[in-house]
Amino acid sequence: MRVAGLAHAALPPSSHAWRAPACRVCGAPVTEAVLDLGLSPAGDAAVQIGAASPVVLHPLQVLACAECGLVQLGEHDGASAGTCEMRSRPACGGRQLAARLVERLGLGAETEAIVHGADEEALAAGLAASGAAVLALAGDAQARGRGGAVFGSGLARRLRGVGHAPALICARRALAEAPDPHDLAAGWRILLAPGGTLVAEVPNLLRLVDECRLDAISLERRSYFSLATLEMLLAEHRLAVFDLEDAVGEEPALRVFVRHLEDHARPVTAAVADWREAELRAGLHRAARRQRFAAEVADAKCALLDFLIGLRAAGRRVLGFGAPPGADRLLSYCGIGPDLLPCVVDPLPGRHGLLLPASRIPVLPPSALREARPDVLLLLGWSGPRPRPEDTEAEADRDVRLALPLPRIALL
Repeated sequence: MRVAGLAHAALPPSSHAWRAPACRVCGAPVTEAVLDLGLSPAGDAAVQIGAASPVVLHPLQVLACAECGLVQLGEHDGASAGTCEMRSRPACGGRQLAARLVERLGLGAETEAIVHGADEEALAAGLAASGAAVLALAGDAQARGRGGAVFGSGLARRLRGVGHAPALICARRALAEAPDPHDLAAGWRILLAPGGTLVAEVPNLLRLVDECRLDAISLERRSYFSLATLEMLLAEHRLAVFDLEDAVGEEPALRVFVRHLEDHARPVTAAVADWREAELRAGLHRAARRQRFAAEVADAKCALLDFLIGLRAAGRRVLGFGAPPGADRLLSYCGIGPDLLPCVVDPLPGRHGLLLPASRIPVLPPSALREARPDVLLLLGWSGPRPRPEDTEAEADRDVRLALPLPRIALL
């Protein structure tokens, strides 16, 4: 069902062919539509410039459960043809995170770690460098593509049966992408050794809403947990969050540290209590806050379009900087194509020579800035300290203005 232009409403049972999806956490019918972000490609895909193959697009609709508060997407099927992967970078480099976990958890030759997910080779290598025995498990999409077993309670029992009992399970993308979060959490409970630590990341819903980060919503991330909803899910499987941190990356993420519920040797930190309080103050559990978020998304879209149209009318040249997958979701939702943004430049060589699949905007190397000489750089997916022109490889001796599109377009 397509809810075109809908900001916040109940999904109507308009015919016998439609049925409200069941919430992935509590099982209640999900009838609250939060956002319709149009059409998006599956798989964070991009297209080679000149490729003739079409891109398969799917509706990107955001729903919410009125019972437990889980923000979630409906199911979709199919894959994008003629595309290549252009995934967002994890919130922290794999080797950096590995070094922190080794120090924090005291990993070494007597310990076992399991790394679950795609594109985690650097994390696995960093953990292995400590002397820990590391088992790498493919992400769910990879496992399905190879005809292998997807991680859940069944695979966890088999791994336990052959002697695996990891002191660390690191599964950064698994929870947001899991079609059945309960089976995933049950698997963690079964496999994690007594006294062990699970490290997981979920989209940071508090920041996503506060900063109007519609670009961080994608088909691959089916579930957007508040801490309250995440703790509800984990508690059903006798797991508990004992610490957390706001992970900075191309897209906002919340990193949680999880233990067995009965493991009282590690008390819940003040950071967890503070985050719970922040969510309550923000009204994250209320439909009214989600309704306001939908209105803010619409306002951000209109403001960005007005900004680019005004610059074009004034004869000013605008290019984009940064091509994470979220850039295409933002641009396509706003109806921005090459007529308003001729290209985006990105420092990552693997993104050069690609088209953003929905907006059809080409991705070029930063050297293109010297020829194009833009007046304004629109920063797409920027995170971290306040940027400067030299951070974007623009010529520092020119009066290049930088602009951030979210939460509302602003010139720096």
